[in-house]
Amino acid sequence: MMDPWFRQAYPLKHFAKQVYWWFAEGRVLRDAQKVLFTTEEEMVRARNVFSGYSYNERVVRYGTVDPAGDEGAEKAAFFRAFPGLENKQFLIFLSRIHPKKGCDLLIRAFAELSKQLPENVDLVIAGPDQVHWVQELRDLALRLNVAHRVHWPGMLQGELKWGAFRAAEAMILPSHQENFGIVVAEAMACRTPVLISDKVNIWREVESSGGGLVEPDNVDGTRNLMQRFLELTAEERSKMKRAARQGFLDYFDGEASARDLAQAIGFDSGAIRPSVVPRKSRVLHVIRSTDAESGGPVEALMRFSEVLLRDNHEVEVVSLENASEIAQRSFPIRVTALGRGIGRYGCNPRLTSWIRTNARRFDVVVMHGLWNFSSFGAWLGLRNQSTPYYIFPHGMMDPWFRRKYPLKHIAKIVYWWLAEGRVLRDAKKVFFTCEDEKLLARNMFLGHTYTESVVGLGTADPTGNPNVEIKAFFTTCPALNNRSFLLFLGRIHAKKGCDLLIRAFAACLSEVPPDLDLVFAGPDRTGLGTALQRLAQRLGVGSRVHWPGMLKGVNKWGAIRASEALILPSHQENFGFVVAEAMACSTPVLISDKVNIWREVEESRAGLVEPDTFEGTRNLIRRFCALSFEQRTAMKRAARQGFLRHFVIEEATRGFERAIGLPTSSIHVDHLQQL
Repeated sequence: MMDPWFRQAYPLKHFAKQVYWWFAEGRVLRDAQKVLFTTEEEMVRARNVFSGYSYNERVVRYGTVDPAGDEGAEKAAFFRAFPGLENKQFLIFLSRIHPKKGCDLLIRAFAELSKQLPENVDLVIAGPDQVHWVQELRDLALRLNVAHRVHWPGMLQGELKWGAFRAAEAMILPSHQENFGIVVAEAMACRTPVLISDKVNIWREVESSGGGLVEPDNVDGTRNLMQRFLELTAEERSKMKRAARQGFLDYFDGEASARDLAQAIGFDSGAIRPSVVPRKSRVLHVIRSTDAESGGPVEALMRFSEVLLRDNHEVEVVSLENASEIAQRSFPIRVTALGRGIGRYGCNPRLTSWIRTNARRFDVVVMHGLWNFSSFGAWLGLRNQSTPYYIFPHGMMDPWFRRKYPLKHIAKIVYWWLAEGRVLRDAKKVFFTCEDEKLLARNMFLGHTYTESVVGLGTADPTGNPNVEIKAFFTTCPALNNRSFLLFLGRIHAKKGCDLLIRAFAACLSEVPPDLDLVFAGPDRTGLGTALQRLAQRLGVGSRVHWPGMLKGVNKWGAIRASEALILPSHQENFGFVVAEAMACSTPVLISDKVNIWREVEESRAGLVEPDTFEGTRNLIRRFCALSFEQRTAMKRAARQGFLRHFVIEEATRGFERAIGLPTSSIHVDHLQQL
């Protein structure tokens, strides 16, 4: 009941709640021994919804009973009650019929897909209608010509409910807000796959278990849920059924959740199951901004934190940005936003004060990035305290910046002597994400020494359906539907070599296939994109260069999977997350030798490497286009193997955990290597 969806849907009611919180409800939570949330997602989303009182948080997982009835008898009872469904395949919605449940999305999405579906695939919407919405939904189905394929059995209970679960192909719940979703756990207990929105707060557990599919809570997302599921083979559906059952046992078994509750409130609960793991360590990340468009630092923070949270560590972030910015992003980790501070440097004394007050709550502090107040302000707050800290420069000590901006470098030298050098000097370790970054940073700044350590980086293995993602991308960019293309994916910035790429593509136009285009996808925060488009027009390739803007989610993964290769001729790239992401998708990578993971790419034969010059970039395109079909196929396989060998985030995080002294869990990548 503290979910931000209610604030968005009912702003006036939220204002009244905030007043009531100040006078009454907030005190209830403040004085509670613990405030119990049923998922990590619920706990994170509840933060900062109401201001004025703090409280002691705890996640106690929730669950449901394991159904003990006879599967055959329950299905027979359901079909006796609803004989019209006996020879049908159907997806079932089983819950209250309420606007927050997304029932209208479900009907609209089903109608959009109906012509592609076999005639025996129907939709069942079962549940009580407490707000008298069913008639409006029936009228909608009638207008969209699917009324004969949508069934309304009302509220189902007992063996009818369990029979409906067992008879359905899948349970679907496209809710806009769902704290837990008991019905999801019940379906999984019955080996029924679940198709849910990412606003059902147990979506991470569903996705992790492989027991269903997850998409956004909109018409496109709901349509994708149905389409992705119905495109699965019989073998894939059987595998998902087994995964749903195992996911129920791993996450939602009612007996295990009761033990969690008993432990949380101090009762003697007997032996705790091995899957109940006590808190390990508290980690604080300090960063200037959590905006995804800011690039590598926040990406590294996110990827490490995902694994740390899975290992049961507790993770928080403090940043120099406004709370309203965080609220708009729905950042999945708890963030304390202290405000932007003064000027480009972001000087904000609140950071030092906050760190000084809160440092003892954490076992470890990790700083991300240099040349702004976040690192120096945190250092000031940590002085004379026992909490150790570590810092990632994230490529910000690379000599390319000295060559490109010599006057700015002089200012950095002065700042190094006065402030930043002390931050690195006093850090327990300064982490570099690859050997090249460490070597390039040496002797860039004199006057302070520090302890170096290389901690690898990586990215999460993409788990989406490739066909669905590719289709989503081509829907967004229909001009590319019958074209092959090379993909640049990253910020449109001078250091990325975008101008080299356009000039090189134009120079070897006669040597590339006539259906090969170039795609520049990414945010343009500096306004460089307009000049680059004019350059492409001037060189006669304007019609073959495409600018879809920043791609996210399925569109991003679809672009990577649909491309012939990813190309990144950067002048400076500390790591290059997009390179690792492309390799994870079996997409070859064409990069400059200023992308600091070029040695790993070359060693794994996942792509091609050339200097960050016009000639080098032209050679990348020429050499790739000259490859035979067999050679490109081998490079695709090598890209995937290179990702597994070098860039799996779980393995990188284990190294990070060991480096900062956290207890680690064993990593298993065997299942990845089988893919």
